[in-house]
Amino acid sequence: MVVTTRKSSGVSLSVSEKEDKTKFKKQAIAKKGTKKKLSKDEARKEYLQHQIDMQTRLILEERREAEIWKKAEMESLREMFSNGLAFNPTDTQLVNYYLNKKNAYFTVTFFPIQEVNDLYANHPITLTEMSGLNAETGWYFFTKSRPNRIQPGTNVQGEWIFAKEEDVFYQDVKVGEKHVYEYWECDQKKEYKMIEYQLVPAPKPGRFPICFLCKLCIDANSVEVQS
Repeated sequence: MVVTTRKSSGVSLSVSEKEDKTKFKKQAIAKKGTKKKLSKDEARKEYLQHQIDMQTRLILEERREAEIWKKAEMESLREMFSNGLAFNPTDTQLVNYYLNKKNAYFTVTFFPIQEVNDLYANHPITLTEMSGLNAETGWYFFTKSRPNRIQPGTNVQGEWIFAKEEDVFYQDVKVGEKHVYEYWECDQKKEYKMIEYQLVPAPKPGRFPICFLCKLCIDANSVEVQS
């Protein structure tokens, strides 16, 4: 005769089924508490993996701290620029130092030029508000965007019209070009112009898009910098 018990849920279990269930639970607990003994090779691999994990965590923490310091330094630098410190590089310095390092992806602690990916999708007035540099000589930006490739929904009603092109030299060697664009809105030429600097020869296409350096000026207030 099979003895059964009734649970409150209404499901009947035999005594043998209850014993099997209890035995299974005990085996599972015993198996869970048993730690596999590692061989020397396995222990060494586990130790090395632990060291790698520790190094990875340290690197990530150092990067986070570096980013925090970089942001703090940039804020301090922008504050100094807004209180009289001038940023007045020559064309050669802009191309041969700043633009060259940017495209080589070197880290520069004090990089007073911020990157705006959709530069030409912003109205010139908006750009002047985005830059923290002293406006005495202009506003400087890095960008990967191109003139008049404007996305729908931006705050730009005008367009940048190409005006002229000049070469940039370093020790009698051509190292770059600067293209001057004038801002037109409602068929009227406005006071803004954009000087876009490019490396010569152009960087080889790689993992990252080519970067350009742009200087936004107001014609009546700009100081033309000669190399």
